[in-house]
Amino acid sequence: MKESSIRLMVYVTGIGIFALVVVHLLSLSSGGLENNVAYGTVIKELSPSPYSVSLLILLGLVLVHSSLGIRRFLRDVGSKKTSVLLTQIFVGIIFLLVLVIGVMTIR
Repeated sequence: MKESSIRLMVYVTGIGIFALVVVHLLSLSSGGLENNVAYGTVIKELSPSPYSVSLLILLGLVLVHSSLGIRRFLRDVGSKKTSVLLTQIFVGIIFLLVLVIGVMTIR
């Protein structure tokens, strides 16, 4: 994949993360912190599927964005392509586990 395509992915995921975090914060802004972290409120908020899907999309965007950032950092410090690839595979496995745990938590 070309670097320009990867850079575009970083920009798009960053904008997507920002937009979803704003929506998330606005949806939770009413009621105060104590009310919004109560178990019943959290369960009620997660019951509509569009909200749950948006949280899963947010988690996925954060994982993609951060893995691209890790890749960029490794390339900037001069790591070899094989070590970057192995690190990306390792990080990808960890992020896949995080995504699975996130799906299990929301569902």
